[in-house]
Order: sequence, then structure tokens, then C-alpha cells
Amino acid sequence: MKYIYYLLAYLVGSISFSYILVKLFKGDDIRETGSKNAGGTNVTRNFGLVLGIITTLLDMLKGTLMVFLFRKYDLGSPVLALFFTVLGHCFPIFFGFKGGKGIATTVGGVIYLFPRVFPLGFVVFFVLCYLTKYVSLGSITMVSAVAVNLLFYEKLDLTDIIAIVLIWFMIFFRHKENIKRILTDTENKFKVGGK
Repeated sequence: MKYIYYLLAYLVGSISFSYILVKLFKGDDIRETGSKNAGGTNVTRNFGLVLGIITTLLDMLKGTLMVFLFRKYDLGSPVLALFFTVLGHCFPIFFGFKGGKGIATTVGGVIYLFPRVFPLGFVVFFVLCYLTKYVSLGSITMVSAVAVNLLFYEKLDLTDIIAIVLIWFMIFFRHKENIKRILTDTENKFKVGGK
């Protein structure tokens, strides 16, 4: 019976707030704009800081909400629920499986489940973004630092370990093109845009 709750986590993750908000307020398809990524960074670059922040916060809320519900009502593993929520965000069934890269949703869940690692992730992300202007590099390194910290210093069962590793690999997979561009010095640097 608990498997149905993981399906619910995937479906909640599949709600693409970047697509909904950009379509609602700007009349555009975020999947056809800028980097074509359905995430907060692309929204910020092309439609401004306010819409980008709202998108990011709502994407974070997906992760927070699902792990909260799983923990509060003992629906299964909250960490595995976070994996399915991130999976839905990256490959949303409602939007042709063209989603975001999973960072905000992951962060939202991790902050609730493992608040002690938030300062580490925060510092790594903002220092790298400030120094390089590459949001993708900051994001990948943040998730890697947090994942390694959790795997080495948290008491996790096998399901949680597998879920964390799967999230980590999925985020790397979703950023593979960014990694290629970073290595060739052609990655877009962060800017705030607006239409």
C-alpha cells in the first residue's frame, strides 16, 4: 500500500511551477525560452528576479511538503519520497517529461530532514556562484558536498543511502550539458533578466 504514496510524491514533483507561472503571467513556454530548462534559474534569467524567486520557493516547497507528510504520517521513507519528488520535478509526467534539474526540490527536502547541513550547502553554493557566476557549478558542488556529508556522518539505513545516491546521480545527469559547457568555458553566467 505504501507504494502508492511514492507515486503521489512523483506526481506532486511533476507539478512544474516554472511552466505554470511563466505561462500564466508571461504567456511563454519556459521550455522554449533561454536554456529551455524548466527551473527557477532560467525563469530569473528571462523573466526577472521576482518570478524566479517565487518559482524556486514553490519548487522547494514540493520537497519540503512531501518529506514532512511522509515523516508525520509514517507513509514510508522520507528520503525515498524526496527521490521520487525530485524525479517528478526532473521528468514531469504532466509536461512531457521536460522538467527542471532538481536542485530547489532537493534543497527543500534536505533542509527539513537534515537541517544541520544547510549552512554547509548554503556556503558552498553562494561562494562558488559569487566567484564563478556559474549557478550550475554552485548547485552541483553543493549537492555533492551535502551528499558526501550525509553519507559519512548521518546514521542512514540502506534505503536512505540508495535514495541519496540516486538523487546525487540524477542531478549530475540533469547537469551533464552544463558540465560540458563549464569544461569548455562556454557556460552561461548568471544574470537577472526580465520581459
